[in-house]
Amino acid sequence: MNENIIICESCGAKCDKNDVYCKSCSQPIANSVKSYEPVICGIDNIELREFIGKNSEKNNKKFTKAKGKDKFIQLNVPALLFGPYWFFYRRMYKMAIIYAVITLVLSTFLSVALPTIFSSAVDNFRTAEAEYTGYDLSGVKYFEEETGEYIGPPEDYLRLCNNLKAAQNKLKVIDFFTTAPILLFNIVFRLFANYFYKQFIIENIGKNQGGTSSTAAVLGVAVIVGVSVIISILMFFVPTVREFSLALSDYRYYI
Repeated sequence: MNENIIICESCGAKCDKNDVYCKSCSQPIANSVKSYEPVICGIDNIELREFIGKNSEKNNKKFTKAKGKDKFIQLNVPALLFGPYWFFYRRMYKMAIIYAVITLVLSTFLSVALPTIFSSAVDNFRTAEAEYTGYDLSGVKYFEEETGEYIGPPEDYLRLCNNLKAAQNKLKVIDFFTTAPILLFNIVFRLFANYFYKQFIIENIGKNQGGTSSTAAVLGVAVIVGVSVIISILMFFVPTVREFSLALSDYRYYI
């Protein structure tokens, strides 16, 4: 037999000698030296596997890579894609609530503060919009009658077009800064998901609070979505927010 291959005593599957857990049955490989080396300091690997439950092997490998680091960033695709759903799914209720509260507070603050501070940008857009739509093009000639040469619209109309474009660009910039910080926060927070999960395990390994919960994930996200919708409706009653939202929906119809 290949010296790099060992047999799992639990199910008889062939495994690499460096594997800590069997890829077939997920049981610890007894004759692997690494199976006795704690993935997380002070926590038995078997106890850790039972606490994590589903996908324990993948999590253990990530924890092993980050061994010895106080804080670390790792790519966790489910956490990156599903955010709060993943935290609730892993029973990290406290962290999921903290995450949701920060996101809601930050988004609410930016959505109210920026349109209020830059309310003049909406006024400028409405003024430029009125001048642009009110311009009478019915008598404008685009071609020289004698030569048939294209001479384009008059300069004053082009000036109104440029003014409207400039006003639109200001709205776009404000809109970007109402969403970009939230997106950045979400990405950074989710990249720390494995670190948060490791801390959660250390704090709760003896409390039988591990495993997963699809029900908690669905209910948790449903509550967050419901609160978000309510906040969005309430914000629409703030005059500056309402005017900014309407201006954003209108400017897409123009040049």
